[in-house]
Amino acid sequence: MRILSWVGLAAALLSFVQARAEECQLKLEASVNVQRMADGLILVPVAIEDQPFHLMLNTGSVITSTLSESVATSLHLGIFPMREQIFDSAGHVINHGANVKDFTLGRIHMDRTQFIVSPWFQSSNSDIAGTLGPELIRRFDLDIDPAANKMQLFSQDHCPGKVVYWTKDWTDAPIKLLRSGHVAIDVELDGKPVTALLDTGFVRTVLSMTAARRLFGLDQNSPKLVETENNGPNAKSVFHYRFDKLSFAGIAINHPDVVLLQDKISKPLTQGCSTLLKFRTGRWSGMHKHTILSRTLM
Repeated sequence: MRILSWVGLAAALLSFVQARAEECQLKLEASVNVQRMADGLILVPVAIEDQPFHLMLNTGSVITSTLSESVATSLHLGIFPMREQIFDSAGHVINHGANVKDFTLGRIHMDRTQFIVSPWFQSSNSDIAGTLGPELIRRFDLDIDPAANKMQLFSQDHCPGKVVYWTKDWTDAPIKLLRSGHVAIDVELDGKPVTALLDTGFVRTVLSMTAARRLFGLDQNSPKLVETENNGPNAKSVFHYRFDKLSFAGIAINHPDVVLLQDKISKPLTQGCSTLLKFRTGRWSGMHKHTILSRTLM
């Protein structure tokens, strides 16, 4: 009887270990083929009220996902005034939202989702309805593979670590998951510590003019600043500055060309962060409060 008891205990322990191993495995919740625009922005296929659209992936969105006013109107969504107004990246005021009863991303279906309605969002492609912000994906671990044009969402219910399944060469950078759902990491810019926001919705790496003045003594009259003019009806001057080095998690980017944002639009963009990072190539995953990067170039 004693031998049988030990055999039974061993079998129970083996079953527990096997069950625990299954719990540690990544559980794929959704996998979608994305499109990359010429400037590197990522378009995610979704369905809104059973109608197919694409949303631009924007992990640095000010507060939530957005829909263009034309799409919200064409879908006859319930548009409502918001209690507080917000600003987009160009400083435009947005003060209306919309209720979406049926939203689908891959195998994930959401009821009663709210979007911000932007009268300023414009695209030459009518298929692009707006932006996909952090609040719709913060419940998942996000895996972006631009080289394969793939975006995957995994369940967060797994053991920490051992989540890199696609390569043996990778870098692990601890992240700060802000209350808003944004992902931030600590970087050094010319030796100065800076908190940076990982933003898939920005084509360039940018620094607020306030931080540039405070950390590096730069202003619009600094001799090394390069001024360029934006095109469009709301064209504004944009300032570029080539720093010596941007480094984080053992990765160094030499002589990065950084855009300096004017103060009146940098505050709603950064929400306490001084820098927005945009990765042109490489794989990016946000899993268990770590940013995992492979073959990442600025």
